[in-house]
Amino acid sequence: MPEDAGAGRLIAGRYRLLARLGHGGMGTVWRAKGETVDREVAVKEPRVPVHLPERERERERERSNASRARSPRPSTACCTRTRPAASLAVPAEYQRTVPDRKSDQEHWVTYTDWSGSIWIGLRLEKKAEDTGGNIAGSAAAEMCDGDTRFKESGSYKLDMHEGPKKSDPKVTTYRDKKAARNTVPFKTDGSENPRPRELQIFYYRTPGGDMYKLTVSYPGKGDFVEHGREAASAAIANLDIDKT
Repeated sequence: MPEDAGAGRLIAGRYRLLARLGHGGMGTVWRAKGETVDREVAVKEPRVPVHLPERERERERERSNASRARSPRPSTACCTRTRPAASLAVPAEYQRTVPDRKSDQEHWVTYTDWSGSIWIGLRLEKKAEDTGGNIAGSAAAEMCDGDTRFKESGSYKLDMHEGPKKSDPKVTTYRDKKAARNTVPFKTDGSENPRPRELQIFYYRTPGGDMYKLTVSYPGKGDFVEHGREAASAAIANLDIDKT
């Protein structure tokens, strides 16, 4: 018997719902499995107005599901020319940014929505290039190091202010291997008009010692909060690292 109400349903004619990943005012994000392609994906099921007749609600739900199921795309991520390679699913309309190899030899990729409010980034820190021994021995240790830095000094790159922050670090798994995940609410470092933001970071250390960091940043208040949290759930659920 399915643990989540609605699990087991087939939507858009090709995705079988398995379990809920998150729920908010805009709808529900499900872990689902493609009926035609043997791969799990994240699918958003938007909330349908309750005032509609049941038949109309079902039609609206199917139209929305079909649209949403088409929008995420598997996108090759930061390490396409290295091994192990990684990919993640992001909305098709997000804009992709990669390093300029003439000046930046690091391994990362960022996807940003057109408004600039939500961005998804994947970074790889390679053990072979870590001459200073900066990569921690585990995903949890890397998360704790980052959490301490955020709380003590903020982050210039993330426009994160200095000072205390109430984070939510957790130890989790990735394909039955140890991983970690942190959620950090903060205010931007603008002295005149600081804005609330929220950050989710997923950490995974490969058996070979490489460290992956999947980061999703979005507004901490307003209309984009639920969109950002859903984007984070979908990106983490669909992270695909080869040979893990």
